[in-house]
Amino acid sequence: MMKKQYILLAIILALTLSGLYAQDRKTPGTAHDNVFYPEVYEVYKNIGVQMKYVPVGDYTASSLYYRNTAGDLRQGQEAESVQHVGISTRGLYRGKKIMFFGGIDIRKEYMDDQGWGLSYGGLRDGVMEDPHYLAVARPANWSNQYYELGGGFTLPVIADRLDVSLEAEYDAFNKYRTDLDPRTEVTYNRLHFKTTVGYTFLEKHQLSAGGALGYFHVSNSAKFNNNGANIPYNYDRYIRWVTGYGTMANSASHAIKRRNTHWSVVAGYSYQDTGWRLLCQFRYSGSRTDTFKDNSDDRYASENIYGIYHTDEMENNLMLLRFPDQDRAFKVHLSGIRRQGDNFLTAKDGKNYTMEQTKLGLGASLIRYRDTRIRYDTGMTLTYLGVQQQDRLSQTATDNSLLHAQLYFLKDYILNNSMILTPGIKGGYRHTLDNMLANGSASYLGHITESDYAGLALKRFYEDVVYHDHEIWSQNVWLAGAGVDLRFREIRNFDLTLRIRTEVQQAVQTGMQRWTTGIAVVLDY
Repeated sequence: MMKKQYILLAIILALTLSGLYAQDRKTPGTAHDNVFYPEVYEVYKNIGVQMKYVPVGDYTASSLYYRNTAGDLRQGQEAESVQHVGISTRGLYRGKKIMFFGGIDIRKEYMDDQGWGLSYGGLRDGVMEDPHYLAVARPANWSNQYYELGGGFTLPVIADRLDVSLEAEYDAFNKYRTDLDPRTEVTYNRLHFKTTVGYTFLEKHQLSAGGALGYFHVSNSAKFNNNGANIPYNYDRYIRWVTGYGTMANSASHAIKRRNTHWSVVAGYSYQDTGWRLLCQFRYSGSRTDTFKDNSDDRYASENIYGIYHTDEMENNLMLLRFPDQDRAFKVHLSGIRRQGDNFLTAKDGKNYTMEQTKLGLGASLIRYRDTRIRYDTGMTLTYLGVQQQDRLSQTATDNSLLHAQLYFLKDYILNNSMILTPGIKGGYRHTLDNMLANGSASYLGHITESDYAGLALKRFYEDVVYHDHEIWSQNVWLAGAGVDLRFREIRNFDLTLRIRTEVQQAVQTGMQRWTTGIAVVLDY
């Protein structure tokens, strides 16, 4: 089994490295030194075979980066501050017949004051990725290491008619709660494969379809330096199962595992002409995550399953690109994602938690070049996000929605023959549309005795997470950001860019803030 895994990793690494060698980035349509084309690139990459027509030049970009996010405008299960230090490489290369694309990202993450989560998943658009997880109220610091690599290729099977794309991804991380009991270790491994087929007709039209299959495995353990502290009396550090959004249970083991399988099917259409591109995409995906009561080697016996989480997701993309001439491009992008999750507890023999997320986006942007210099790159987006959760055991339900508008602008300034300065700004505003919380546990939480340690832990969860998140979702928030790139061109056959970014979000009602700053050094070769 281990030998097969190493062979698969070698194949993925070969695909990735094949896409990291590129030539001649001195043409409009680069996917790393602007905002316009990276967004185009990411949409095309959703269906690999459509990459054949992506209007982006070959490139290779490697970066060493640092990013820090901190502030009190955060949900109850987010860390007070998060720092990332990493190195990444991405590339696109067209051979005579075959196209390679891929990327590698390796980063170290440091989280300060992270509470109410001892498991692998974090927040995704305001909701925990998995609704049952080990947790303690006492916040602590984490030290995490991530490895992500993926690559693919597109090649013709029948010239000018039939193309096929194959892709593979491998992700792994280790997370450690470092300074306070319980000391947690989480190990995650994910393998994912995708394939798509495209048929071109009437020279300018392509129909595509395909699918993907993957799995991940998680092992999760927690230890105490002071075993005597792991008693219900210490309810802020006594490990509990959170099994929804307002329900808790005792954990029989501090070492558990999870097994996930996920799949998807895709279909697409693209049209390409000298001055136009039209892209239509549809994706339907599903997943099942089994959480086991312990980490014993019982080959995943079904009777050892604690909970099962099913998700279904549907995504649509419609993107129109217009190229009036070789120096200008205009883009309109419509997107929609609907995600639903249902959690089942085997002991209760039924569904205890449901979640629905809806995300709709509309964006328009324009870029104009003069030779290889960006005269301007500007655009705006409007995003709707709706999130509903219902915990049937605790009779707790939330219904939140918001509208987020954002715009950006950047421009190149030539300082001399070898230096280009690119300043940019962005701004935005997030407006709350709906903010509802129904709490069926309110009466119980108001009459908890000092000896009811389970009740005290649950009350702390409501105070730190449920009530706090309700307040965060109620806030209207403005955003402002600025950045600058200083690019040195043609230094021993590569370009070097120093990139600096800063962003602040502030709640209108309370003044709570969240800052993000970052710096990177990018090599383009």
